[in-house]
Amino acid sequence: MILLIDDDRNNLLIIGKFLEHLGFEYHTAENGKEGIDLFCKNEYKIVLLDIQMPEMNGIECAQAIRKLKCNNNTLPIVALTSQIFREELNKYLLAGINDYLIKPFDPSELKSVLKKFNVTKDHSELMDLNFKKEENKYEVIKLDYIKRLANGEEKFVKEMLATISEDVPIYLEKLEIAYEEKNLGQIKRIAHKLNSPFGTIGLNSLHVINFFNNSNEKEILSSRGFEALTELKNISNKALIEIKKELNSKLN
Repeated sequence: MILLIDDDRNNLLIIGKFLEHLGFEYHTAENGKEGIDLFCKNEYKIVLLDIQMPEMNGIECAQAIRKLKCNNNTLPIVALTSQIFREELNKYLLAGINDYLIKPFDPSELKSVLKKFNVTKDHSELMDLNFKKEENKYEVIKLDYIKRLANGEEKFVKEMLATISEDVPIYLEKLEIAYEEKNLGQIKRIAHKLNSPFGTIGLNSLHVINFFNNSNEKEILSSRGFEALTELKNISNKALIEIKKELNSKLN
């Protein structure tokens, strides 16, 4: 059994599908506190832990797990993150985190991490994942990642795209409000949240996300920051139109 802790619906769907393909059972928690509660009630082989979460972040959650006296608090903890710097890696290690995966990641990367920590299914080895390459028909979004992951399961593709089409407009609205209020912390948090859905549909927007994540307050609140916000909105709106077309085509 694997414990997956992440507050992003998109990530839970994708990583959950990875684990299903690999033949694992798993529990999901949408925040650190819920994850700790599950940890105390069940036996797990590994914890997959998102770093950027509200209330209790991944580092705090890992520290709390290591201090628990229930179950196996020495089991491997793998961080799920969209980027990592040397100083952050040191924080992970000090918190008791054993390894990390950069999102969005390929099933083979998750498979490698599970093998590294000897996390295998009972009486069997991890299966190979052979996904066929899908032809892309859109200008902005790329659906080969989702379709390879779905492995022919159209219901999963629809569910993923519907989740993205619901979440992205909410993130964009919050980002615009945060920008108007000059709330730098909120701007960076929301930009980070967009990493997952954008990566899932292959949007060429990493440079914009990185600008918000890595720039200082003066740069973000300057004309350059406004241009980056405008570019992000334009990319998102084009992507949402194409997602709607894909969803409509599946309903007809």
